[in-house]
Amino acid sequence: MTMLLFVAATMFTFSSCNKDDDDNGISETNLVGEWGWPSDHALKFSKLVIKNDHTATFNSLPYTWTLKGNTFSGTAGNGHEINFKIKSLRGEKMVIEGEEQLVSDVSSITLSDLSGTLIKTVTTTSPTLTEEIMVGTWKFKETGQYNQYDVIIKSDHTFEYQVSHDKGTWEIEGSKFIGIEKGGNYDGSDREYSFTVESMTSSSTEVVLKAVDGKDGNKTFVGTYTKNL
Repeated sequence: MTMLLFVAATMFTFSSCNKDDDDNGISETNLVGEWGWPSDHALKFSKLVIKNDHTATFNSLPYTWTLKGNTFSGTAGNGHEINFKIKSLRGEKMVIEGEEQLVSDVSSITLSDLSGTLIKTVTTTSPTLTEEIMVGTWKFKETGQYNQYDVIIKSDHTFEYQVSHDKGTWEIEGSKFIGIEKGGNYDGSDREYSFTVESMTSSSTEVVLKAVDGKDGNKTFVGTYTKNL
């Protein structure tokens, strides 16, 4: 009986450890992709691109990388090294602690503090829009045209179209944004401002919506909306 209890306890402990490892999500497969620091970090303009062939780029320098446990190490041929411990890796967020160094035979110089939360760049096709995604100031650029302007989408379900400064109300249906300006047309009828999001690319510093089937009154359009984070 004592032996059986000991085996059961050991199996429970082993199972618990495995579950923790699974939850931590640290693996070479999950590392692959483009990672960036948020807009309040000193490295907000930098990207760490990790490839599945064990090469990577950081600040335009090519690296080779290894992963041992939760430690990531990258080496460039000119003495640059990046080393950090992964505190957690869940989905599109990776919390790390480490630094970029310039290493020689006699010394090492810290160039950048890499510590913080990295966000993975992800593109989603035909995304389901949410209020959290849509609320904010978006810069629109029409494909193949010089037409650019801002659209301010507010949490009270009103929006402002910065070309005319007309205001309207909005709602979302799946991947479609539908805005209506009451009496916005010259004849006093309601003016529709709508578009369907074909794809959404989210990164550490911005969200970009690729819009198709857009309707601006009587005009149709295709373009992109960009919101800084």
